[in-house]
Amino acid sequence: GGSLLDGTDSKASSAMLGAGYVGERVTAGAALKWYDFEYGLPSEAGDPEAGVRLAGARLGASGRAALQLQSTWLPYLRAEFSAQDYSHDEIEPDGAIGTNLQLRTQTASVQGNTQFGRARGAIGVQGLFRQYAATGEEALTPAANSEGLGAFVYQELGLGASADDEHAAQLQLGARWDTYRVASKLGEPKFGPAQSNTVSSASGSVGLSLPFADGFSVSGSVARAFRAPTVEELYSNGIHAAAGSYDVGNAALGAEQSVGAELIVRAQRRALSAQVSAYVNRVDNFITPSIVGDTLVGGETWPLNRFAQADAQLTGAEAQVETRIGASLVASAMADVVRGEFTSG
Repeated sequence: GGSLLDGTDSKASSAMLGAGYVGERVTAGAALKWYDFEYGLPSEAGDPEAGVRLAGARLGASGRAALQLQSTWLPYLRAEFSAQDYSHDEIEPDGAIGTNLQLRTQTASVQGNTQFGRARGAIGVQGLFRQYAATGEEALTPAANSEGLGAFVYQELGLGASADDEHAAQLQLGARWDTYRVASKLGEPKFGPAQSNTVSSASGSVGLSLPFADGFSVSGSVARAFRAPTVEELYSNGIHAAAGSYDVGNAALGAEQSVGAELIVRAQRRALSAQVSAYVNRVDNFITPSIVGDTLVGGETWPLNRFAQADAQLTGAEAQVETRIGASLVASAMADVVRGEFTSG
């Protein structure tokens, strides 16, 4: 109607400072990033006092260093880290803070490139650490800490007559070990006592890439992987406004375990590149939201979601093509389709 909606303004500020060094054998750099924001959510029709404002800030730091080594089997080493401190307040119309959310995240990794005869690849370790806390009546989950540690090795082996044969088949092997722990903290009574969930699992993959004509190749792989349940899936107990449901976590959830296979055909010509792939992925203990009915909260009815697990299968295909039209124009198209279903029906 030509008038402004209450609570629809927003403002943000950001800044970044970085420094780097490049030498013959050493490169290194670090950066600081800061972001501050505030915005309003529109009021409900007929209720000008229903709007909510969000105000928050994020401060992040990251760094990377790389070293060229005088080693035949480990010629290159790289280390990376990052840290982030994020928080926001959900401010009610009367100025009271309805919910405060704080999230701190740290990551670290060390990776080395390897060369063992005709086998080339990488080895490394990675770490992920999160400290999460939400306070207030609308908090969806309890405060929780998460720690994840992983180690991996990946190798490619040429199967041609010589190590430099670009048209030979390539064998790819990967293996990884992870352990992941989520531990909730004692807080709001609705979340109950502090609990923890620890998952450790091995993952691996075997792949083969085979050129069969000039510019054409076919590759296939089989892989085993896992996913640990999140704090929301484990310990939620509250209104999830973004999903429009009342979520209840399941502390008994185990890790998702999957075994999948994929087949890819690639074509690379002078002005055309294309790729078509198909895959099937069988997931044991697939974690899914499950609406089991309705529940009454503060006089309002909400769909009741209880996270559950069941075996599932996902089957899909992807295709993409890119072609050059003239000297300064490239056209591309892509499409994908996936079907997921529980194997129990």
